[in-house]
Amino acid sequence: MSDLFFMAFFALSVANTPSDYAATLQFLSSLVWPGALLWLVWRFRPQVEQLLVRLARIKVGDKEIVFQSPSANAAEPTETAKEAILELPPDSFVPVSGIRTIVERSGLLDQAETVTNHLLLFQSPAQHTWLIATTNHMFVVLDDAGTRSSTRLIQTSLPRDEVLPLEIGAQDGAGIVRFHGEKTWWYFSPELFPNRKSLKDSVSNLLNQNV
Repeated sequence: MSDLFFMAFFALSVANTPSDYAATLQFLSSLVWPGALLWLVWRFRPQVEQLLVRLARIKVGDKEIVFQSPSANAAEPTETAKEAILELPPDSFVPVSGIRTIVERSGLLDQAETVTNHLLLFQSPAQHTWLIATTNHMFVVLDDAGTRSSTRLIQTSLPRDEVLPLEIGAQDGAGIVRFHGEKTWWYFSPELFPNRKSLKDSVSNLLNQNV
């Protein structure tokens, strides 16, 4: 804001005629509101971020569709993983085989670590969230237009022994789940998991079965 005031003072100081003053004032007035808006967004950015999260949903008919916010710590993919993602049609979800390949080529697996199972946790017309189990970890993979564009589909991973127990709740009509070793809440689809037991059993099977 101090830069804006300096610009205003300088512009007025070099104006020599009434028409110069009028033009300068008109120019400065065009800067005031954008400058004030930017300052407010910066000053209250935590509240703005929370508001954007709350607004991350859309109405389709009488049904509200929620959007999972991407993680700020989403993994940077390897070049081979980027190539696999960018080969896909821009408006297409990554098939499960591709999701598994992204994890396998991520460069995040330990030596001899392999993908063992997968579980679709959340689905909407705009997003899919997958849980991918490996011999040592569980990965959360978010597939939507934004993550495909950035090629950052892998949101987080945690050791297998930090997945359970689950904390399950509801928010805005959607199911939410938090894994034992994670702070982030993830949406899950009640259509896929109609009750808490079905979700717990599915995650347990994810960790204990090879597919």
